[in-house]
Amino acid sequence: MPFAFLESFHGVAFFGLDEMHFLGHGVAQQFWRLICGEFQADGDEQHVFALRALQPETIGQLIEESRGTIPVAFQGTWKNVAKYSRRYRAVDWIDFLMHVAPTVILDNLRHEDTKRAAFSLLRACSIALQWHLTEDDIRQIERYVLASSFLLALHCI
Repeated sequence: MPFAFLESFHGVAFFGLDEMHFLGHGVAQQFWRLICGEFQADGDEQHVFALRALQPETIGQLIEESRGTIPVAFQGTWKNVAKYSRRYRAVDWIDFLMHVAPTVILDNLRHEDTKRAAFSLLRACSIALQWHLTEDDIRQIERYVLASSFLLALHCI
């Protein structure tokens, strides 16, 4: 459904809420910051998004090393996220969220609930980035977001 047909559409100002920037600069960037431990409490070595073996710097190196194998259809720069995250554009963050997070990060999260929550969040984002959404897609997104929130809340209690 085009944005213009939504009841919440109120002109050009609406596009500040588009999915590219919401998911790219919002969700993906926050996901990276969580993995890096930016929001963990002082002295909390086992925060919810703690990684097992990989460190953020290693993830960045893996991205850079794989650049030669990335198809030219990718719109992102595919640079080391640990070094260049402040320069990442929304499209770079979306590439990170859709391709790096599920293949490199999920398996390296320490906690099973966090893995399931992160998978649910990534799945919701993947569906939201489709060209066309059905009512069923929207219900799936809501279920995945609810599941990720519930799993993380259980782990944080």
